[in-house]
Amino acid sequence: DLQGNLLRELPPCIGSLASLRFLNLKANELKELPSSLTELRSLDTLILAYNLTLSPTPTLELIKQMRWLKYLDIGLMPWSKDSTVKLLRANLPNTEIIATPLDEYEMVPPPSWLRYYTKPFRQRW
Repeated sequence: DLQGNLLRELPPCIGSLASLRFLNLKANELKELPSSLTELRSLDTLILAYNLTLSPTPTLELIKQMRWLKYLDIGLMPWSKDSTVKLLRANLPNTEIIATPLDEYEMVPPPSWLRYYTKPFRQRW
């Protein structure tokens, strides 16, 4: 689970993890995905949601090659629109695709107790 680590890139050697079944890359700062992801034939779940900097064209071309995926989450990204989802569904008919468009997502304010933990250390006391 690599969710929320502010990753900007993945190493190409990720494609050598032949038995990897679940890859959660949600809420990072990825710009591109390595082409070696297409070597992960055991991967059945790929979560890319909320990677606002992920380039759409190379990402979609790469995902379209991953026909073995069972679940794909591309929600909360600027390009997760109906036309994108239709294109992916045509290429990945056996994949369940989750794609909540960013503009339809209702932002929920953080709980009030979170402010305590996000202040600089000196200001807590």
